Amino acid sequence: MALVFKKIAEYDWQVTVQTPDKGKFKQETFTARFKNVGRKAFAELVEEENDENFVKSVLVGWSGIKDDDGNDVEYNNDNFIALTDNHFIVKGIIEAFGESMRGASEKN
Repeated sequence: MALVFKKIAEYDWQVTVQTPDKGKFKQETFTARFKNVGRKAFAELVEEENDENFVKSVLVGWSGIKDDDGNDVEYNNDNFIALTDNHFIVKGIIEAFGESMRGASEKN
């Protein structure tokens, strides 16, 4: 089968967040909308070693995040700032993006 080269600007990927809960970790998930960055841009982001800038550069939306009342948390600047202040969420986003960049080859 021939490769069909498509320019993909953005894509959805599941993020798993492990948060402390009564001496254990519980897993929760949401769907991140990631910007498709090229190899060079990705290498620069990794070299920078700044988690906040990394997440700002790759996360362009989300779904499946709820507030304490069960309402959807809208993707906007205020919510982005609040969400990315949480170490566990940032860790999950970075790990999910890295997984998406590695591709399916590692799973085989």
